[in-house]
Amino acid sequence: MTPPAAGASAPAGRSPARETARVLLLLVLFLALALLMHRPEVRRLLDPERLRAVLRDDSTPWRAAGSRLLLVAGGGTLIGLGLPRLWIALLAGGLYGAAQGAALAVLAALWGSVQAFLLGGRLLRGAVEQRLGGRLARWRDRLREDPFWWVLAMRLFPVSNAMLASALCGACTVPWRPFLLASLLGLLPQAVAFAAFGSGGMKGNPWQVLLGGGLLLLALLVRRWLPRRHPPRLPEEDPDA
Repeated sequence: MTPPAAGASAPAGRSPARETARVLLLLVLFLALALLMHRPEVRRLLDPERLRAVLRDDSTPWRAAGSRLLLVAGGGTLIGLGLPRLWIALLAGGLYGAAQGAALAVLAALWGSVQAFLLGGRLLRGAVEQRLGGRLARWRDRLREDPFWWVLAMRLFPVSNAMLASALCGACTVPWRPFLLASLLGLLPQAVAFAAFGSGGMKGNPWQVLLGGGLLLLALLVRRWLPRRHPPRLPEEDPDA
């Protein structure tokens, strides 16, 4: 397949309108939750303070550290098995607030990505080849040509499966340094955004939800800008879907 010329429109499989619509839908849902949490009857029903107290234990420093370690280790393992990372970021934001939750979500996503990378290079190569077919050879060429930018481009799609992208990188033997650095940079804005969604929805803070939505839209703009700034084009069918 010959890549589209630089400056061409967005890949066919990911139209800008479709991507933006998905982000706006998430924004509306969490704004509605944040506004509903202002109603006394809703807060009595859901009791967010009690829920947070049950799911996180800050009674001692050791228990506080243990609960966060459990979220990173357990959440990362689930992400490595295919759970969308947005759920872990939402949970982390709801339990620990936007800032701390985002940091924990990034660590969990990186841990899950490392697991999937190792599995992709050793155990899941056949599954990756079956899923991508002839596209695997094209992805191998792209990732060898410029691994940092291609991994970053895959990571910047907000609602995506980090496991498949990481397994693909493992199957294509992407070097560790660009894989980890691009993954960190690509996962960070989405972790902050979804942690803000979780925190804003739990606390009834619509401003945090709006911040999260703005970050997701910014990630989409950056993802569209990358091919113009860096000539290799994103693929027509994104494996990080």
